[in-house]
Amino acid sequence: MTHKEKIAKAKELGLEFKGNISAEDLDVLLEEAEQEAEILAKAAKYETPKAEVAEKLIKEVAKSSDKASAVKESTRMIKVGVTALSSNMREIPSEMYSFGNTRTGFKKQVIKFDGKPRLYYKNIIDMLREKETLLQVNTTNNKGKNVTIKQMSPAFGITPEIPLTEEELTSIIGK
Repeated sequence: MTHKEKIAKAKELGLEFKGNISAEDLDVLLEEAEQEAEILAKAAKYETPKAEVAEKLIKEVAKSSDKASAVKESTRMIKVGVTALSSNMREIPSEMYSFGNTRTGFKKQVIKFDGKPRLYYKNIIDMLREKETLLQVNTTNNKGKNVTIKQMSPAFGITPEIPLTEEELTSIIGK
């Protein structure tokens, strides 16, 4: 859709904006209008009282698109299996991790190290992918002398991302 078509659509929807609006600002304005329309459609479908609809609208419109996209990205879920490779973590069946900031809010989740695929926050899995541990392997060199080889290695084994099933997608969207 061209910029002129977007302006025409915004005028058609009765949105107010400056005559020299940028393409990005216009996209945000149209996106917010679509979100308002979705909320009203849901309210009509479930016959939500008008006061609740108005309150939800005010809350939704108050969110900036930047914050909304940051929150959306921070709550992205992926399905992976996690195994602890570090010698000091092998004995622990699970551990709680958290992430967040004042803009997106704080999230915490228990990660189980049994390798079974589960839904986890992508940010936590990315954090685990970056963690390293020192591995020490005792071996003999070519002269027959015992030596210890030290090497940095990933602390967690993480299976490749597994596509989500319809049930999992529904449960995530329903939240």
